[in-house]
Amino acid sequence: MPASDRFVRKVLRDFRVVESGQKLIARVEGEGKIADYFGETESEKRVFIQFLPEAEWLQKRVSFVHRWLSALRLHYLGFSLLPQLLVIGMLLDGNITLNPWLVFGALTATTLLHLACNLWNDYEDHLRGVDCVGSSGGSGAIQKLWIPAAHIRNAAIVFFLASLCVGFYLLGTLNWETNGKILVTLGVLGTIGAASYSGWPIHYKYLAMGEVLVFFLCGPLVAAGALTLLAPQALSYLALALAAYPLGMQAVLRLHGGNLRRIPYDIQARARTVANLIGFSHSKNLYILMLITLYVLVPVVFFVNTTSPLIFLSYLSLPVAYYQFKLIRRMRGPLDPLAKRLGASSIYLDLSFGLLYTVSFFF
Repeated sequence: MPASDRFVRKVLRDFRVVESGQKLIARVEGEGKIADYFGETESEKRVFIQFLPEAEWLQKRVSFVHRWLSALRLHYLGFSLLPQLLVIGMLLDGNITLNPWLVFGALTATTLLHLACNLWNDYEDHLRGVDCVGSSGGSGAIQKLWIPAAHIRNAAIVFFLASLCVGFYLLGTLNWETNGKILVTLGVLGTIGAASYSGWPIHYKYLAMGEVLVFFLCGPLVAAGALTLLAPQALSYLALALAAYPLGMQAVLRLHGGNLRRIPYDIQARARTVANLIGFSHSKNLYILMLITLYVLVPVVFFVNTTSPLIFLSYLSLPVAYYQFKLIRRMRGPLDPLAKRLGASSIYLDLSFGLLYTVSFFF
């Protein structure tokens, strides 16, 4: 069928269809911009649609909890929560009394916003053909026919609205002139950044801007928002931003590693990332450079901020980093089986480095 056909667009949003009174599940092969791998021109792209009986689909589908936990991608939450925990640790170490409700509210609002971003990213990438059957991007909940794209979109909207509600409540507890204005500015920037990662109005993920903006969103910006809410006069924003740099770099490292593995799919879908703009070989070198920079930043933070020597506990994650270094050196292409091992080991690097680095600020 033509990729632009109304039925195809409908199936991309909801794979459950009814034909001749029979309930069917429609799988689209070559969806979105991936369609041109069949050789058609831009104006005549065509896709294949495979139909499955609903009863057969129901037998193979995993449980409700399993598919939604997969779609939410909870393992990415550390990128938004760790900068806030960093702030909490620095304030507690400075004997600053914290309001537990504000702390809980900050963590809740950020968690809801991050989950909304994860879901919205899945929805947009699916419609654009960036995530497809066989690619390594997203949660795969849509491509595996676990959850219709429309349900992913609706859940993302619910999470966004819930985050805004918590944010407005927190704003009501602040003095507008002292820290209310700053928090609104940071909140708006964070919300637009989360929503626009792969969605309207900027789609900056597809414009090779993802790495730069994710660095700030998952590091200094989140940390600055937490400080503004909890104790704006207690710490220097510049010192806090520097302390959050390694966490931002860690998020960029994870993002670039994923983009490196997805170069063929992103090129096919015409999604521009740093990885597919500079090519696989240069992307490998950039990954190694960022990996080294991650650990170079630790002594910089220690000497500039005069933090606890416990910050060097983050070096206990060096064996994981060295393992990644060896993998990236041996990779011969983005579809190399070693690329999957690189992605799996990234989770352990995030946990080991991120947690050890953050916990050190509590002492």
